Amino acid sequence: MKIFGLMDEDSSGEIDAFEAKDMLTMLNVPADTIKEGMISADINMDGKITSKEFVTFLQKANEIGMLPPLSAVIGQLKVRSNQRNCKATRIFKMIDSDGSGSIEAKEAQSVLGGMGLSADTIKEGMLGADLDMDGKVTLAEFKRLLVQAAALGELPPLDAVIAQLEVQQNKSHAEIQRLFRLVDRDHSGMIDSEEALSVLGAMGVSEAEIKEGMIGADMNMDGQISLKEFRRLMNMAAALGELPPLGAVIAQLETSLGRKRVAVLGGSFTPPTDRHLLMAANVIHLDLADEVWLVPCGPKKNDKLFGLELTSRDRLVMCHLAVDTSFTADFPVKVCDIETEEKTALDTPVLMARLKRNHPECTFSFVIGSNLLGKSGIPKWTCPPECKGWYKREKLLVFERAEHKISPDWLAQANVTICSPAATTRARRNTGQTALPPPPTLSHMTTKMMTTRFENNMTTGLIPAAVEGFLYRKKALAKCKKQFSLVPGGRKPRVAIFGGSFNPITDGHLKMACEVIHSKVVDQIWLVPCGKRPDKPSLKTPCFNRYVMVQLAVNSKLPTTNGTKDFAIHVNDFELDAPVAYITPVLLRELDKKYPQFEICFMGGADLLAGMHTWGGDDKSLDGWEKKRQMVVLQREGYEIPSEWKSRPNVHLVKNACTALVTSNHSSSNIRALIKASKVSNKRGFRGLQSIEGLTAIGVISHIGRNELFA
Repeated sequence: MKIFGLMDEDSSGEIDAFEAKDMLTMLNVPADTIKEGMISADINMDGKITSKEFVTFLQKANEIGMLPPLSAVIGQLKVRSNQRNCKATRIFKMIDSDGSGSIEAKEAQSVLGGMGLSADTIKEGMLGADLDMDGKVTLAEFKRLLVQAAALGELPPLDAVIAQLEVQQNKSHAEIQRLFRLVDRDHSGMIDSEEALSVLGAMGVSEAEIKEGMIGADMNMDGQISLKEFRRLMNMAAALGELPPLGAVIAQLETSLGRKRVAVLGGSFTPPTDRHLLMAANVIHLDLADEVWLVPCGPKKNDKLFGLELTSRDRLVMCHLAVDTSFTADFPVKVCDIETEEKTALDTPVLMARLKRNHPECTFSFVIGSNLLGKSGIPKWTCPPECKGWYKREKLLVFERAEHKISPDWLAQANVTICSPAATTRARRNTGQTALPPPPTLSHMTTKMMTTRFENNMTTGLIPAAVEGFLYRKKALAKCKKQFSLVPGGRKPRVAIFGGSFNPITDGHLKMACEVIHSKVVDQIWLVPCGKRPDKPSLKTPCFNRYVMVQLAVNSKLPTTNGTKDFAIHVNDFELDAPVAYITPVLLRELDKKYPQFEICFMGGADLLAGMHTWGGDDKSLDGWEKKRQMVVLQREGYEIPSEWKSRPNVHLVKNACTALVTSNHSSSNIRALIKASKVSNKRGFRGLQSIEGLTAIGVISHIGRNELFA
């Protein structure tokens, strides 16, 4: 009867031809055989098979020796049925935009119309699926429709449908988020009635309509609309067919509000210095742009800093370290990764054209120093033939260097703005604005000077401390990899892998790593943020942002040395480029292959021990991996380390000879909960990201705010 229940997909108590063909086709049973079986089993000739008829059919098949092992059939049917049900439910929820539990005609038209289906096709599908004729399609009716479509050979691959819906949904989410940001004029993460009246009123929306929309969207009745509430409002409007094209709304808002002015500060940033940061700050202080974007160039030949190889990702990370540890979260200096994944660095005019195409809501200018205006400067930069003379058309923000005076020819160009207090004061007076106070002076640090100083260990205080820490750790690790030397005792250097999502990293994670180093059971620790986790849909923070936050925490809070030795806590990007995250034993095995000069071991808390034997999944070669691998175990409050583990020769318990271990109960989930709570509650006087200060590095908090993570 289990087989009957699995084949009776609509639970009607009967198997019809659609259901039989759908299920048995998945088991590779030929169509003629299915048809013949239906005729043989259908004793009363009504086109359907009851449970009694099904049992009789199986008994006859068994008598003539044609009955396959039922356990195998049940197993296959269960797997296929579960897969179909999961995918069908996922598609249903994506179409059911208001989350009501049923699909209405307007929802189907809004979502499926966006996929290119005609109105007639959608209408026909709705009529075919709506068995009770109530104008709505329930999940059960939807699954029934899919069964019929599969039996008729008209069902497209469900994975492809999900992928197409996800693309459409992501585009819609991006447009909704962009619209929210336009209305949220003070960038507080909430829309209040004043902002709604100001922005939407300028578009001709009446005050009554705005107030009605605010009341409808404000689910928690706090007088403000969060991004989540705004999304819900937009989805409800789409379901009712009352949502105009968001692209047109955004374009209209941008026109009425004025486009954002973005100054592009490009370069190799090998490394970013105080000179770059002061230029960015001055652009903002002089009111020459609304935001400054640091844009590290793509891969280039001989990308080294005195023998230390640097990738375009390394330079991007250093820019994040510099910005997030030098400026508060709301100071409008950001890092743009548009070139990082390119095969080679983009020519400047190509970069500017791409930025304009990708961000039509912005106007762009390019920041340079007067040293680049000479004959060997930007006029000689390589560019496609069609971009020739680009520097006469692009808006340039020029900082004058004492040793490089700006020629009259450049001063006469309409596209050139001199970045000086005097020039800006004149411009502000001409528009009736108050003159700005003089900004801080610029640094005279040059790339050549920085390179020489890096070689002689004289960069402290001239580049951000986190950047210096990053370079020191990279240099120390490169040296260790190259030497392939044994440590005292004749063994390879032992590296503990500290994996996790780090979403975000907390001070608790750092304390654990520090205690392991102090215990001297390992020589190094590598923090390895996991890659993409399709099995964990709640993990929405991009891998790269989590990797940057770990770099920020390590390089801004931990010293590079402890006494005469390196304080060897590093960050590894091994999983960033993987299609999906590795399971732990496979990750360790892959690291063994890549780093044969190290003894790779695993580091974890006592809370992980109970289920660790299951981490290998169905791969039999990984059975007992936790008994073969060197393990570093930390005591966790409330979790006893089993005596069996304590006696294993591969287990190293973390202890401190002087005092008890310093631990922390800070968790990533607690930090996310505090961020969420701070947006809807102000009981303790916290505002925004102040609610997590002291629980993670300031640079991490700045990165969260600057990149609007956990919104």
